Amino acid sequence: HYRFHIVDRVTDLNVSLVFCTPDGKAVSAISTLNGDLLKSVHDGVVDCSVTIPDFNLCPGEYVLLMPVHEGKSYLYRDKVKEFVVTGPGRLTWHLLDFQYDYQVRCEKLA
Repeated sequence: HYRFHIVDRVTDLNVSLVFCTPDGKAVSAISTLNGDLLKSVHDGVVDCSVTIPDFNLCPGEYVLLMPVHEGKSYLYRDKVKEFVVTGPGRLTWHLLDFQYDYQVRCEKLA
């Protein structure tokens, strides 16, 4: 959830949420550019909520960056959250922990 007040009228406002490792490696991003979600917003208070149904990052430390931009110009760009993903109780590697279902079959040879 985020909320901010637009000081000067805008015509091309967008917000991105960029998930990174602490050393700056981008993991993923979501943006209001997809679907032109803020196309009709020009002034006032912006109040947005985001739901991520399958947050499949492997355990580790992460950073959330939030650039707010008017066209190609940044109005705001900074780290807004540092967070830790804890383990699921099984082995994980790299950055993503895909949800999966294995099906194993074994046939005996004659």
